[in-house]
Amino acid sequence: MEIVFPVSGVMNAVLVGSLNRSRRNLTLRGHLIAAIAVACMLPAGCAPRTSAQLHSASQAVTNQQSATALQQADQAIQQARTADDRASAYYVRALARLQQGDRVGARADLKAGTNLHPDRALAARIEAQAANLDFEDGFYASAAARYGACADLLPRRPPTDRVLFQYGAALQRSGKFREGDETLRRLAREYPASPLAEQASRKADWRATSFTVQCGAYRDEPSAQRRATELRGKGF
Repeated sequence: MEIVFPVSGVMNAVLVGSLNRSRRNLTLRGHLIAAIAVACMLPAGCAPRTSAQLHSASQAVTNQQSATALQQADQAIQQARTADDRASAYYVRALARLQQGDRVGARADLKAGTNLHPDRALAARIEAQAANLDFEDGFYASAAARYGACADLLPRRPPTDRVLFQYGAALQRSGKFREGDETLRRLAREYPASPLAEQASRKADWRATSFTVQCGAYRDEPSAQRRATELRGKGF
């Protein structure tokens, strides 16, 4: 399932991810990390050549043409006339690096974009992607802090519902159960039509205040796998 997050501006930079069920509470994963590839807005007033390069790079990411995206993003970084232009190019290049499995390079590009102090909307998109990386790597406290810094600055439309879902999950997994429950209820309240709304409500109603581990012994691996699949389908 593709996530497309179009935005308005000089031109649209539409970035796409994949949605797959994972082995961890139906979290969101994919080439663009947790399937939340939040599109960057090309700031008004950027040089025509730079805008064209960024547009080409984002389209290449959409088409899974990461090598082309990297080349175009490199040129956009070199030709950028403003900090926002350059930050946008770093963001697109980070997504292309993620498609190639280069998480270290992606993190470096996201940090470079943040260090340019871009406008709040773009900074929020960069922070969300950095949060996705932290979540995927199991750094839940850091992911929660990053999601908390950007969630209210993202457009109130999908895939922000998925940002809120992982924000709530990150809070729960870092021991902040009450805050996590509140975030998941917010998702269900603000995005009632979201495919994640029902699961978010269910997770919020667990009312857990601590971690538990449940173990089971099975006769063979296929039986264990079937049971695991059944439990994941129920949101565990």
